[in-house]
Amino acid sequence: MLSRRRIPGRRPALLLSALSAVLLALVACSGPQAGTAASTRTVTDAQGRSVAVPQAPARIVTLSEPTLEGVLALGLKPVGLASARGQRGVSSYLTERAAGIPIVASTTEADLPAITNARPDLILVDYTVGARNQLDKLATIAPTVFVSDAGADWRTAFAKLAEVLNKKSEADGVVAQHDGRVRQVRDELAAQAGRTASIVRWDGEGPRVVGSGGHADEVVRGVGLTRPASQQEKVSNRTPVISLEQLDKLDGDWMFFGTLSDVQGGKAKLAEAEKNPPFTQLSAYRAKHIVVVDGSAWTSSGGPLAVQSVLDQVERALKA
Repeated sequence: MLSRRRIPGRRPALLLSALSAVLLALVACSGPQAGTAASTRTVTDAQGRSVAVPQAPARIVTLSEPTLEGVLALGLKPVGLASARGQRGVSSYLTERAAGIPIVASTTEADLPAITNARPDLILVDYTVGARNQLDKLATIAPTVFVSDAGADWRTAFAKLAEVLNKKSEADGVVAQHDGRVRQVRDELAAQAGRTASIVRWDGEGPRVVGSGGHADEVVRGVGLTRPASQQEKVSNRTPVISLEQLDKLDGDWMFFGTLSDVQGGKAKLAEAEKNPPFTQLSAYRAKHIVVVDGSAWTSSGGPLAVQSVLDQVERALKA
């Protein structure tokens, strides 16, 4: 009968190896994890709340157009987004950049189960969407930052978003590039300097003017145009409908005409407007200076990509 032969030192070596594996696992568990101080930064959002956010968020859900634009402009791609105002999908000027990103909210409400399924590590909200009323519920899914409140211009909102994402220098570069383009277009359109630019949104209820202070207003003024006297009032969330008897308030040397959808939607609304004789008597119409635009970029809440789109459309129209 063969006797078992013990190999000296084998059992202690195995025990030592097992103990080392356990110690390594314990060290790994005690190291930086999602949500620990070593892997997060604390930011103060627009509501004054302190929020611990990831140092480098990788799975971001954006619940408004300005936050979506900001994230895309900084070279990141969200894992969930909200549909555009008045539309089922994203705005047409964002279609290519946002291709393939699931819709997890409308402008009125966030779809909490859909957001949960997206497994975000950061959720971005602002005052332009109904999800602002769901912050506590959203915060149970992932750190949730309220980026900007009513009255914040696109530059302020974008700067705050960049702070949250820890990408200040990249955001500064985006803004600097835009400002350089504005100066370039201003020089190209020097012959148009001082002419008035009317901005009109014609929706299902009728025409509305887009007043001063918004991102589109900033762009047209930046390239040397001015605004009609009837459109000097600060932009509000919902401007009143202009009656057919007051259509002269829409007039200007140029009229940038759109609705909440794309250019095709704007063309359909222009065809409606042309059925009203007072509209066809406007000087911009008679001069053939009505430019149908992508209204989702002009007349909704915009960010760094909306201003680029508006600038491109102004340049094409006035250089033609």
